[in-house]
Amino acid sequence: MGVVMKLSGLIELGSVASIGFDDAVKVNVVFGENNFDVYVKPVPSVADFEFIYSAKGEDDSYGARRVSRFIMLDEHERIPYESAKRLKTELLTALTTAINKVQGPDQYQKKN
Repeated sequence: MGVVMKLSGLIELGSVASIGFDDAVKVNVVFGENNFDVYVKPVPSVADFEFIYSAKGEDDSYGARRVSRFIMLDEHERIPYESAKRLKTELLTALTTAINKVQGPDQYQKKN
């Protein structure tokens, strides 16, 4: 029989994601001749996944949903979903690459 777990125990195990950008990772993004820093939320929450995968219809964008949920331009400015849908493909790709660098599979590999 297993141990009875409490929410405080789950938090101590690191299994509850932050809903904010408290632990955001700074990433440099190159867009054409320009480069700038953005902050990426490193650990998605269940709410993040539900928002991203709730895209329905032709006008919804999976990439724009990810950018609006995981990218912060500075410590206070996020890109709203409606604005993210209008980004040029090159910029959306650069921002998505920044997300993938932070949230990629290497994040979950055990560090020695």
